[in-house]
Amino acid sequence: MFCLGLRAVPLWVSVARAAAQGTISAPCASGVETCLVSGDNVILHDVGLSMLQHRRAMDKLAVSLDSSDLPPLVTFDFTAMAGSDLAFLASGTSASLDSRVVAECNDNVGQEHAVGDMAFVTMRYNGGNCYADSRYSNTDYLVEAGSVAGMAAYRVQPAQTKATSFVASGTGMYVRFSEQKDHSIYVLEAGSLVKVGGVLAAEVEAGGYVKTSVTVHDITEATTFVIAAADADVPQPASRLMSGATATECDMSNVESASLGDLALVTMKYNGGSCWTDGRYNNGYFLVERGSLTGTDGVLLSAPESRTRVW
Repeated sequence: MFCLGLRAVPLWVSVARAAAQGTISAPCASGVETCLVSGDNVILHDVGLSMLQHRRAMDKLAVSLDSSDLPPLVTFDFTAMAGSDLAFLASGTSASLDSRVVAECNDNVGQEHAVGDMAFVTMRYNGGNCYADSRYSNTDYLVEAGSVAGMAAYRVQPAQTKATSFVASGTGMYVRFSEQKDHSIYVLEAGSLVKVGGVLAAEVEAGGYVKTSVTVHDITEATTFVIAAADADVPQPASRLMSGATATECDMSNVESASLGDLALVTMKYNGGSCWTDGRYNNGYFLVERGSLTGTDGVLLSAPESRTRVW
């Protein structure tokens, strides 16, 4: 198969134009060789020769581009990967956690404030004070310990006691790790694990409860969190319905939560400016499936395929 580069086009056009204008011969600058002349423009011998060679090559190419000389056209069919949803398996251990009795300001998290390796803490308000009172914080979270695909997991119910005024101090998740290594935190979402946070090895104090970036004061339904080492073999779903607005070109910090395998969906900037994610100026909810492509020539390729569904 031949590929026509853009740089060859001007030479072909120049030759055609010269022929149309009636090219003649004229002495070259050396006074010995003969150069092509088009109108009042003298074309140097080497350039003119190159142009003619390109013209001949183009003529040959035009003759050879016969469909009968090309290999058969290969088409591909996509086959979605079969998969099953992950599920939470309760261990039978549960408790209601009062997050107001322990605060980020005091850093006094202990086993008595936790279910297994997970504790909830009243956080600072805008980096300042911790408002662990009924007016400005939620509390009483029912937490069940269990597992998902063999990994430690906790199912958390929304706060049973709400702030009477507004939530100034949110409720943060603290986790105890047995090893000083990088860890990831996932949410079980429609049978798939979606990364929502993580803790670096340098932040881990083996045996102690460590602050994470995850908060739970604003969850509105039972939510399952999974804790795993960053190098753990976490099951990948066969498909995910993704909003496309979880990560944006303006803020890529959450891009892992907007991905399936090596593919991520990101809302881009408008004319290099803002990233619109409120639904007025962006499309949303794309079904992304993992699978394979099978060609009519028998070649099998693994590939993700995405298609859009309007909700």
